[in-house]
Amino acid sequence: MQDGSSGTQGTDPVSDRAEAGWDVSALTAELDANPGREDLVLQAFDERCRRLNRLNERTAAVDGVLAKRAPPPTAPTKKDVAELERFEAAWTAWSRQHRPHGLSAEKARPAWAETDREHRLDEVVRRLDRLDPAFAIDAHRLELSLSDPASYPEVHRALLDLEADQEKQTAAMQVTVDRLRGEGLPVPPISSATLLEGYDALEAWTRLSDDLLRMRLRVDRDVRPFDAHVAERMLAKISDVTKTGDGTLTAELDAELGRTVDGFQRRLDRLNATLNGWRNEGYRLPLDGRALPQDLLDWEANFEEVERLRARHGVAWRRLKEIAGIRPDDAARALALAGDLEATETFIDLVDALHARWGQATAQAQTMLEAWELEGFDTEAWHLRVQHDPAAALRSLEEHQGHVHRAIELRRRIDALDLSVEGEEGRMRHDELLRTVDLTEDLLDDVEAWTLRLERRTTRHRQLILDEWTELRRRGWMDDVSPPPSMTLADAERHIDAMRKRGTARRSDGGIEGRIERKVLDELDAWAASGWDVEALRQRLKTNPMDVGMAMPGLRQAVEDHPRLRRRLEALPWERNAALGADVLHRMRRPEALSDLAHDLPDLARQLASSAPDSSAPTWRAWRPKAALAAVVESPHEVPDEPDVVESNPLPEAPLVPSTDDRTDPKEGRREAVMDVVEEDDNAAPEMDVDVVLPSEPVEDIVQSEPDPTPVSVPTTRSRSPDGDEDLRPVLGQLLTNLGLAVPDPLDTNGVRRGLGPHVQKQPKDLRLTRLIRLTLRLLPEALDQASAAQKNLLTRLVDMVDRLDAWTSLRLQARHLPNGHGLLEDALVLGEALDRIPGPGQRLPLGEDDHALPSAGSNDDLRMEVDALSEAVNLPSAGGIR
Repeated sequence: MQDGSSGTQGTDPVSDRAEAGWDVSALTAELDANPGREDLVLQAFDERCRRLNRLNERTAAVDGVLAKRAPPPTAPTKKDVAELERFEAAWTAWSRQHRPHGLSAEKARPAWAETDREHRLDEVVRRLDRLDPAFAIDAHRLELSLSDPASYPEVHRALLDLEADQEKQTAAMQVTVDRLRGEGLPVPPISSATLLEGYDALEAWTRLSDDLLRMRLRVDRDVRPFDAHVAERMLAKISDVTKTGDGTLTAELDAELGRTVDGFQRRLDRLNATLNGWRNEGYRLPLDGRALPQDLLDWEANFEEVERLRARHGVAWRRLKEIAGIRPDDAARALALAGDLEATETFIDLVDALHARWGQATAQAQTMLEAWELEGFDTEAWHLRVQHDPAAALRSLEEHQGHVHRAIELRRRIDALDLSVEGEEGRMRHDELLRTVDLTEDLLDDVEAWTLRLERRTTRHRQLILDEWTELRRRGWMDDVSPPPSMTLADAERHIDAMRKRGTARRSDGGIEGRIERKVLDELDAWAASGWDVEALRQRLKTNPMDVGMAMPGLRQAVEDHPRLRRRLEALPWERNAALGADVLHRMRRPEALSDLAHDLPDLARQLASSAPDSSAPTWRAWRPKAALAAVVESPHEVPDEPDVVESNPLPEAPLVPSTDDRTDPKEGRREAVMDVVEEDDNAAPEMDVDVVLPSEPVEDIVQSEPDPTPVSVPTTRSRSPDGDEDLRPVLGQLLTNLGLAVPDPLDTNGVRRGLGPHVQKQPKDLRLTRLIRLTLRLLPEALDQASAAQKNLLTRLVDMVDRLDAWTSLRLQARHLPNGHGLLEDALVLGEALDRIPGPGQRLPLGEDDHALPSAGSNDDLRMEVDALSEAVNLPSAGGIR
């Protein structure tokens, strides 16, 4: 029973409907709520049941195509009769969205049913359900015709057109699917999809197909011309993407393809740039224009070989240009092939042959220049001349070769010079002059003269060093026979100086010198005990024990020969010159003076012979050592009555002179004393006009015949100049300043003595300077503002001598590259140390202490003579002509 009503009268209507499967709970409640209206309530319930059945029929009538595309709401069951409105609302909402024509057909169904065309309406609805949503507008137009059953023919024709159009579009999409599948793309079926969905899907697949096709075409167009293997590899990757159908991989694949194409293109551009550069240099290539992609790999494979070929061609071309500039006719054939890389071998052969014919003069000139370059000469100018005119340049080189050989020899001599003392500036300057190659006879003569002068100087310097070295070795301070060949002059000087200082230190510690010094000192002490004056020898022993030790055999012999010398001296008439006799007595006590005294006997005899006799002079008696005197006392027949005064006072400090009443003038017979620094003038002593007749009697008889008075030491009386009013302070201030000393304040005699006194003993220095200081001290009065005119005159002369000595000393120091300008006293010490270590050429400058006896302070005449002698020594030519 479709509507839920019972077909049997008299049964319970609710039970019947419940048995039919309907939910009657609401019906029971409704009946209970409306007693007496049971028919209306049942009628309303049956209507609801009918509507539910109709809703199920309409749901079931939905075509499968539409139901698959948009599933309808769930159909209600008989138990859902109470919720019929909810299901109807859901159905209405779904129909409005997906099946609006169904609602229109449902409204028009009664009219179609009246004309018995309800089945045609159902057919129209099913056909509309099968239409694609793309035809929704057309379907909506047909909905308006459903209200009139008479419009069925028009609706039918319209549906036929729409169905044909849908079939056509579906077929077209299938064709596209088949095409894409034919390309290898995994396109899924589109039968279940709407037209719009199908078109969207086919558009994506078509776009993927287009991208892959574009990449294939690009590979064939842009990659395959460069490298077919790379192209096949890229196509394989494209095929892999085609099989998977993954469109996300196309971007990466397209980027890789772009990088590959760009790489090939850049390589091709570089190749063409290189080839264009070669063309600009004048080379002719097998390619007329740009290199094509298909040429890239071949050119890259052979590029190194082509580059080597081009380099060889370029070298030959440069050689040809050198020749073509001078001999273009001979180079014409080779010039025709210049730049043709394919004819490189032929071109090189032609250039070699041409260079061999043309380049003999060039080769000879180049050989000579290379030899000069090996010697260090600058040959750039000569190379330019050879390039311009090889033959003329070769002739000039041959003419110049003698000068070059001489310059080479000079440079070798200059290199061999030891300039460690003079410095390298001169060597560098003359070597640079010789290296210019623009040599002349005058230039070579000047350099040779300079070289010869330096060779002589260094040879003399080395000989002095060798002498000094030999002396030090003789003293036991050196082990080597000579300085090592590798030792420079400066190093040798420093080594000698160090050994001297070390030897001086070693003398205090002993060693060979210590033993020699002790032994000699013992012998000197024995001589001193006998009355000998050995103070000078002791001083020499302290400074140079080896020298004194080597001189001892000669001194011993002189001491042994003292009696013989004494006999010869006693035979001379000493009463003629008491002062000379006193000097001889002093020399007789000094062992080192005996040899010179014996040598001076002829001169002494001549001086005595030229002196006037003095009857009042005391008898001159020779000094004898204590041992000899004791022997005389024991043998009175040899030397009788020898007075004791000889022993007690063997050497008077003052010269023996007669009494003041009868003595001769002190100026008579006196010689001007010349310092040790000056060589004595050969004409200092006058020629003797008389023969010296020695007495025939023995010395002993002469001694016996003479009376034996005690020698009286009478000092020479000098007239002391009275005090004057001359002020010496300005002169002495200038003297101290010139010597490099500070002027004391106040400036008095004691201050000057304190300033000058310590410098007398500072050694080694020029003996003339020491004498000058001593004379200055001797000339000082008690009060500087009460000096005599003679004292001021002599001190003024000494000040002038200081200036000359200062200039002479400074020049010597500058020549030895030593510091100077610190005052004469300090400069003299520096020069003295240098001269003591390595003396200069010529006369050796006397250094050391000044032991010359000066006159007393009041002897103005004698002091003037000493100043005159010093002035002559300062101005001597032996001092280098420096004033």
